[in-house]
Amino acid sequence: MPNADYFRELARQCRTLERAAIVPTVKEQLRVWSVELADRADEAERATRRARKNRHIAVDHRGFLGPPWQVRVIRRG
Repeated sequence: MPNADYFRELARQCRTLERAAIVPTVKEQLRVWSVELADRADEAERATRRARKNRHIAVDHRGFLGPPWQVRVIRRG
């Protein structure tokens, strides 16, 4: 999956091409892409931070349902 640096580099390339473009519609499309790519870079960065934060949160479910290795057996008969 592309990371924030990848999207930031694409946005930078779009801005560079926008400055060099002559046709107004091409300039506008490159500007739109550069903004969208910068937004995707920001979102990728936030997702990385969230994943890193969630990785450090430890949840102990054993206190709620008992030890995870304990299995109840129902005998019929």
